[in-house]
Amino acid sequence: MLVPFFIEKSSWSKLDALNIAFKNSSEALVDQSLGKNVYLPLTSLPVLTGKQFYYHEIIGYEIFDEQDNSCGIIRSVNDQTAQNYFVTNLDGKEVVIPLIKDWILEVNREERFIKMQIPEGLIDVFLVPSKKDE
Repeated sequence: MLVPFFIEKSSWSKLDALNIAFKNSSEALVDQSLGKNVYLPLTSLPVLTGKQFYYHEIIGYEIFDEQDNSCGIIRSVNDQTAQNYFVTNLDGKEVVIPLIKDWILEVNREERFIKMQIPEGLIDVFLVPSKKDE
């Protein structure tokens, strides 16, 4: 349901649920809205700085390791598993890099890259041909 709602007030419950009261809402409208997805315009999101980022904002960024080797261009971020990860494309191969906050060293929005501390050999796993490829 794509309807503009205006928030009157919001508060967090003890169970980490966000309670929102909308202006001009009725009980019938609330019943219709329960269990529905809620979307905000991207322009209403707060601007993040430093090493924080929204997943949608870093699509197309290049990932570099500490030695400035490219680890690919970010095609997507998978957040549907217990461990979120970047999906990059490097030399025509799909590379998966775990999204671990401690591994992120720098997010450069101006030059559109992320520098990461990537364990030695991780990228090679995706680039070295396997026996089935031979």
